[in-house]
Amino acid sequence: GPDWVTQAPAAWAEADDWRTHVLAAGTATPIATVLQKNRKAFNGFGRHTATDVCHELQLHPVAPCILYARIIQNGRCSAFTLFQVLTKYLTSLRCPEVLKGSAGTINSNYPFQFHVTGLRYFINNCIALFRKSDVRIPSAQWLEMKSKGLFSRSHIIGMSVSFVFPLA
Repeated sequence: GPDWVTQAPAAWAEADDWRTHVLAAGTATPIATVLQKNRKAFNGFGRHTATDVCHELQLHPVAPCILYARIIQNGRCSAFTLFQVLTKYLTSLRCPEVLKGSAGTINSNYPFQFHVTGLRYFINNCIALFRKSDVRIPSAQWLEMKSKGLFSRSHIIGMSVSFVFPLA
């Protein structure tokens, strides 16, 4: 599928086609699974980045994807805003600091050799939810999630909640 950073409009079109298909078929696959396995619409997400982007979007990773397709269809969330957040997230993983800390050494005899240091940097600095029991949430994001009622013990996933995805 198209690249979410360099071919964003084409990726958005593929994701919109996917959303239309989900609505027609009534697909109940968890959203994080779709992000990591659907290479036509969501190329570039792995197991950990899919869960991370769900956290960034304030979506529960195991909720059915049709729920989010319906939220967009009903106008409770703009598809354009959702796609902007996906593009921004993947762009952040390509910044020079991330590449310097996690990419392999160029012009070496083994440029594709596995580097524990690079992996450790990526997991510790780029992935928010990798096997963590506690997660640091920036205060602005925490306040937004709290204002939506996402921390309420009575909140049920999929029930009435204000779905306005963050732009920042």
